[in-house]
Amino acid sequence: EMSENGQAFEMVSQIAHMLKGSGSENPLFPDYPVERIFHAGQSQQGGSIVTYATAFHFSINDGYFVQAAGSARRINYGTRCEDPNAPAYPDCTPTLQGDDRRVATDLPVPVYRAQTQSDMGGVLGGGSRQTDTVTFRYYEMAGTAHNPVHKDFEVVPAGLFSPDPLLLESFCQFESNTLADGPVFGSYLYNAMWENMELQVRFSTEPPTGDLMEVDPNNELALDPFGNVLGGIRLPQLDLPIASYTFPNAADPNLPVFLGFIGDLVCRLSGNVIAFDEETLASLYPDRAADFVDPFNQAIDDLVTARFLLPEDAAKLRLAVENKEQQKCIVGLNKNFAKVASAQGKAIGKCIKDGSKGKLPQSQTIEQCMAADHDKVADAKAKTHAKAGKECVEPDLPDFGATDPNNVNEVAVEKELDLIHDLFGSDLDDVIVKQTDVKAGAKCQIDVAKAVQKCQDAKLKEFTKCKKSGLKDATIHDALTLADCMGLDPGLKIDKACNEKLFDKLEKKCADLELATLFPGECGGAAGLTALKDCLDWRVECRVCLALDAADDLARDCDPFDDGLFNGSCP
Repeated sequence: EMSENGQAFEMVSQIAHMLKGSGSENPLFPDYPVERIFHAGQSQQGGSIVTYATAFHFSINDGYFVQAAGSARRINYGTRCEDPNAPAYPDCTPTLQGDDRRVATDLPVPVYRAQTQSDMGGVLGGGSRQTDTVTFRYYEMAGTAHNPVHKDFEVVPAGLFSPDPLLLESFCQFESNTLADGPVFGSYLYNAMWENMELQVRFSTEPPTGDLMEVDPNNELALDPFGNVLGGIRLPQLDLPIASYTFPNAADPNLPVFLGFIGDLVCRLSGNVIAFDEETLASLYPDRAADFVDPFNQAIDDLVTARFLLPEDAAKLRLAVENKEQQKCIVGLNKNFAKVASAQGKAIGKCIKDGSKGKLPQSQTIEQCMAADHDKVADAKAKTHAKAGKECVEPDLPDFGATDPNNVNEVAVEKELDLIHDLFGSDLDDVIVKQTDVKAGAKCQIDVAKAVQKCQDAKLKEFTKCKKSGLKDATIHDALTLADCMGLDPGLKIDKACNEKLFDKLEKKCADLELATLFPGECGGAAGLTALKDCLDWRVECRVCLALDAADDLARDCDPFDDGLFNGSCP
């Protein structure tokens, strides 16, 4: 236990000495010699960096990066000297005032200070903006949030308050905007600033200067008509918005009272994402390519030129408008993916039906039948290759989406096998009922398997329809916007196949039967027809999501996509 916080700063200095030393006390030397030592802190620890850089700098340290932080933290936390009953100095701790609260701007090494938009209330209220010098840069990042935690971070671990973990997203009332995961990626701006500091230390390259956020006559941030801030270092999401990025977010009012304080904290440090409706988007960007995609990419290029965005991060943000040949490739391969999946699904259904009737070839099991080559599946696979050979050709390969016919075919087949095992367990030969034994049970299994197949076909068809339309009008311009097609059901065709018809089949064919025995796979614990229908739909959702991720090279998180919960149900 430290008697005062100043000892922590001394420890940091000693560690820096050790890491740059060549003696036996340095565990990294000589295999990993340390060339430069930079100090950084976010939030409260950013205040510690303000204190350390200003009061404790020495020549071994090469630079300081203060991130989303206010003023200096006190060296120790004794009684404040201004308290009525405080002892006389030096036995009390004076509160820092004025310039003493700010980081030094005249050090011989780079010092950067970057503020997110959600920190600007304190900055403006405390008058703590600082002026650039030869070695100091002060940055304000428009539209960025203080919260550096990734959205899939477990705020409350599984088993503490519920069987499932509670993640950051589940605490806030609105879609979150975070420093780490955006959609306004302050982390990308940080990455470029780190690179600039390295260049400044190594080559004396002058770092760029940044604009400040605009302030209105009331000393509050000036906003555009959509509620987005004006000025500051601006990612293209701010100048070509598709949402309002406002601050702060709020805790979900439905949170249990005992979790409210956590929600208040994590959400207050995050921003809101309030997406524009289609009418607003159409009015802002009548021609999606010319009015949105092209200027968005130009803004990215401008940030790279200005050294506020690294090329590798620019590549993650860049949007693409696929030409007609590229669109044909992407859409065509997805159509063929669905056809291969459908052919494999029907082949599996025939194996189950023949196995149930005892009509499989002698000594062949249902599992062997499902894994065997089937003529119609082979024909569908061949058509995928033909489609790719005709429409997926260099140099017009798409920038995203499905392009590899071998991968498309393999994923489609594997998805069908995985899905049927989700229904019936790892070995269908132990589960499928012989019609000579219990005809009703056999019919239930066969008909439900068909209904599940049709549910899946509906999901794939709607995905492909969404993809085709979005590519045509340029609303789909990267893997992220393509992934947004998953689960969309504007005509309620998925709902009809996966809700109405699936339940109707269960009700007509499986009522009064032992469901856990007939479907002992992932849904074996479902209690009743409605619960079983929901579970079967979730399994289809999971397998379709995982398969489209693999076939189209997407990164949709399929765990919450299937049943709305981060519970490991679709890893």
